[in-house]
Amino acid sequence: MKSSKYFRSVIKLFQLLIIIFAITLSNTGLAYALTQQDFDAIQNNTAYYDESEACKNEGDAGGANANTAGDAANDYPIRVPYIKDAAKLAQAIDDYTVNYKSNSPFVGMGKYFVQGGMRAGINPILAVAQATMESQMGTAPNSGGIDKGSNNAFGRTASDRQPGVFKGTRKWYQWPSFQESIYAKTYPSSGRVGQPNDWFQYISEVFALDSGLQGYLNGAEGKPAYAPAFENNLPVYIENVTKITNQIVEKAGDAIDITKKGTATPSTGGTSTAQEGTTPTGPVVAIDPGHGGVVNQYIDPVTGLGDLEYVNEPEATSVQDVSNILKTVLETAGYKVVMLKTNTNDSVSKRQRVDAAKNAGAAIAVSIHTDSGSGAFENWGETWPQVVGHYRQSQDNPAVKVSFSNQETAQKSATYANIINEERDKAERGGKGITKVNTDQAKYFPQSRGLPSWGNLSLVQLWSDSVPWVYNEAGSPTGSGGLTPEQKLKYAAGIANGIKRALPVTPASIPSIGCPVSKNTASGNTDGITNTILSYAWPEYRAKGTSGATDRKPEYATAITAAKSKSQYIGGCDGVDCGAFVSRVIIDSGFDPRYNYDGKGGNTTSQERWTRENWQLLTVNSTADLQPGDVAFTPGHTYMYAGKIAGFNSEIASASLCGRAPMAGKESPVDNQARWYRKK
Repeated sequence: MKSSKYFRSVIKLFQLLIIIFAITLSNTGLAYALTQQDFDAIQNNTAYYDESEACKNEGDAGGANANTAGDAANDYPIRVPYIKDAAKLAQAIDDYTVNYKSNSPFVGMGKYFVQGGMRAGINPILAVAQATMESQMGTAPNSGGIDKGSNNAFGRTASDRQPGVFKGTRKWYQWPSFQESIYAKTYPSSGRVGQPNDWFQYISEVFALDSGLQGYLNGAEGKPAYAPAFENNLPVYIENVTKITNQIVEKAGDAIDITKKGTATPSTGGTSTAQEGTTPTGPVVAIDPGHGGVVNQYIDPVTGLGDLEYVNEPEATSVQDVSNILKTVLETAGYKVVMLKTNTNDSVSKRQRVDAAKNAGAAIAVSIHTDSGSGAFENWGETWPQVVGHYRQSQDNPAVKVSFSNQETAQKSATYANIINEERDKAERGGKGITKVNTDQAKYFPQSRGLPSWGNLSLVQLWSDSVPWVYNEAGSPTGSGGLTPEQKLKYAAGIANGIKRALPVTPASIPSIGCPVSKNTASGNTDGITNTILSYAWPEYRAKGTSGATDRKPEYATAITAAKSKSQYIGGCDGVDCGAFVSRVIIDSGFDPRYNYDGKGGNTTSQERWTRENWQLLTVNSTADLQPGDVAFTPGHTYMYAGKIAGFNSEIASASLCGRAPMAGKESPVDNQARWYRKK
């Protein structure tokens, strides 16, 4: 990228701290073209789309059909849009690439662009456009150190501690291959020196992606610019990016829709059940990706059994990838997901995993493993339930023997395991009856293996007396390099479909899809707003400097502590702050969990920017024009309309930085400086 050629000087000039390594969501990959049936199994009737782009008024559609650079900058879908057919979009990218530069190293890699973008939540076509603009799809020898072996088509520079190659006085980021520049094998990146992250991961962390194409290219929200106006003709740059997108979208036909609403018409019928930014409300699912970093031998304090964890590659990477895919699919369908291990190399003991699942109130936990000694993926797979009477015994102290005894949990585990086994067999092995339920794991944990404890049940299942736990194994022959991306997708699809059958999301829990109607009525849960205001705010006004003015209600103090643990905005003085109070009420009530950039934005300036982009501006002449949950901004201040609440001595709820804790406010609803907004 052109801005990267000057990146260090820009950093020095503005003293910016750039976070390079991305910790993002799920991992999907595609080594071979997926059939539509495979893709539908993964999607399960749910569209990938970006709500901020999809839910524009019909007349406001931009992106590929925008007529001006300005429109394109505002409407271009940087986040992943609705992709109906991943394989068809991949083919369109391949067609574009070979027609543009037949000698491009990206020829035939359309599938990696699509899956790399989908797993990071970034429009795959944007990467194609950027590679075209910066290096002519990897064919310009003087771009990004390509002629020095950087495999860098994007002009990304490197820090002193990152992998890179020097050309002149510049150090360019170096990927192991062009393929890994768009689809890194390890995802998300662990942040370790020398471990690459792909372009999609990189921009998802570093740039202002929610500020439109112009904000992303020219810098916004305190983040760097990809192609700043001081060194680029920005309107022309935007126009060219849009033209490239037009070409690919035209080739893809109905495989992708970046201009219309995000409602989907899946090929298998039904309606989509989730949208980006929706807080899942379905059953809690704990996902346990097997192995990881080393955990030295320890004695479990609850049972007295010994255990350890060892690095087992390529299994650890394969199952982390499968788990990340599964997380995305389930969350999209409305489930709450708890990852018992986040990154491939995390060192997490089995006791920690079990405790995390229990503490989360998981309705089911699934462990995901592969076995290199059991044959090819297509020829072997097993699903293990918990069984009463199955046990583990200490190697060092034979007197310590622990057996599984919870009949209710075992019964649920058996039921779920049978269902998941059926769905795995369909997704992974074409429904041939190859995948089996195995109720005795003695051959996997024998005494002769020398484990700290031996027996015939996995330790996570043994220790999880209250959470039904289903253990999954799949074939991955020695020397294979682990599961292929397509096998990972199938493995995740089978487990996901099994969970959906075993523990369906109830209709009341399914988030709705579609776009809000712009009208003067509140669409959020105003009862939740009212209850949260009463919980967090004092019912009477206390002026700044008076006794008790900065005392927080206990419930609000607890909410601030929770927000702090999630790195969400809490303002100054431990939440004695107007923006912190409004954010907490809007988010914690469930009214709009996305508020202020998922609670991780900043002060009133940040909050009004987000509100302006996502809510609607109101015309307010009297309180009759307001409803609970409406938010006002005046210079340096924000507050909200509470409505008429019995026992609350104002229709306004507010706080003030280090001066007033949340309480009944005295701000005027019809202040001529106030800008009122309402959730659409």
